[in-house]
Amino acid sequence: MRSPNERYARNALAMFTGLGIYATWGLVLVERPRATTFIAIAAVLALSWGFRRRSLRDWQRRSETMEDERDHAVRAAGDHGFRIAMSFWTVGLAFVVALWSSQAPVLSGERLSGLLLLGVIVANLAGHAVVVWRYRQQRP
Repeated sequence: MRSPNERYARNALAMFTGLGIYATWGLVLVERPRATTFIAIAAVLALSWGFRRRSLRDWQRRSETMEDERDHAVRAAGDHGFRIAMSFWTVGLAFVVALWSSQAPVLSGERLSGLLLLGVIVANLAGHAVVVWRYRQQRP
């Protein structure tokens, strides 16, 4: 039986994959990104911490076992994966901006803010993927 944390991580992978595709299309690839797309994606990212809390409350109402020490260790590994992915994305983006900002029109202010949001989405994907992977490793 899957733990609530593993089920949430699997659902979050699907959600952040869709959000990443939408952000890539709506903020990076289009000729002129729209502010409404940026605001919608930023709002989903800001509210994403509440999605997990709400799902945990729903599982708690169904009297499911919530978390144990193993779950805390797996979630800590997911947080570590998030931090590593966010660090790599930020350093890579800073490197690209430092070297090619004058020659690359893709790095305009609007697109750069979209790339920063996309980095948060990619880091969330990495963190949730680590959680799912660690739970799969622990299965008999």
